[in-house]
Amino acid sequence: MEKIKIFVSYKDKHELLQNEIVTPIQTGRALNKEIFDNMVGDDTGDNISDKNSRYCELTAQYWVWKNYECIGNPEYVGFMHYRRQFIFDKNLKHSPYLWLPGSHFYFVKSIYSNYIEHFSKDKIYPYLDNTDCIVFKKVDIRPISHQKNMERHFYLGMPAQKAHVFRIFENVIKEHYPQYYKTFQEFKNGTYMYCCNSFIMKKRLFMEYSEFLFGVLTKVDSLVDSSEFNSAELRFLGFLGEYLLSIFIMQKCKEPTFHLTELAGTFVSDGYKQYKRKCIKYTILSSLTFGKKKRYYLKKLSYYRKCIKFEDKKC
Repeated sequence: MEKIKIFVSYKDKHELLQNEIVTPIQTGRALNKEIFDNMVGDDTGDNISDKNSRYCELTAQYWVWKNYECIGNPEYVGFMHYRRQFIFDKNLKHSPYLWLPGSHFYFVKSIYSNYIEHFSKDKIYPYLDNTDCIVFKKVDIRPISHQKNMERHFYLGMPAQKAHVFRIFENVIKEHYPQYYKTFQEFKNGTYMYCCNSFIMKKRLFMEYSEFLFGVLTKVDSLVDSSEFNSAELRFLGFLGEYLLSIFIMQKCKEPTFHLTELAGTFVSDGYKQYKRKCIKYTILSSLTFGKKKRYYLKKLSYYRKCIKFEDKKC
């Protein structure tokens, strides 16, 4: 049995992350005209690859869940994204600019030549001691979408999501998973979540989570008429997956023997430049104006300053 296998999902072609622990996987391969080289696909064996437009990167998780023996039956299994990875190595170079304001996702301009070295055994294995699950540090959605709770964030803060989908989601949990309903209510009325459908779990926990996740999503999918949804609206199951990860982790954290580790993450993009430019812009404008305009520019400046963490070395 292998110690750990971490899958990195790719929908499009990008610089590959690959070593003895990290395995790239093409998601939605059944819908893609091109098969990407040097990676596995989510379209063999028992799979939902052709539902990738609704399930997003979760089609990779489904494939791993249903074909676990094919991946070496590892003790731990995890999932990341070609643009978002866990920071296991505190020496990984990143900017102090944040992908989400107030979060712990740090911009990395690009996947540089020796980037994969940050995902070696000596960097990752120490985090597996005395932990059941690793997730990204939870995110407060208030400075991101300015919504007062997670329910409103779903249909007012996320791209093109619908209120009736959330109501169906809630009813499915209430009716079919009543043991989770109290935790669901706490999550629904709160403002924190674990993002990106990314985690590392012990095998037993992964099987339990996948049973819960796809059990809920399959029922929601059967009750939502998505035939007229556009491409952004169709991603509703992928977004609900992030909610279910948060609910599952919150539920497990109520167990005294459960051990959770939260890590900072990367966002691979040069998009930090816009934050830098806007900080400069609103600093200048707020110093040159008065009255209502000054207050407006100071508010804008405050927002973009939340996208910078100068204590980044402590991540």
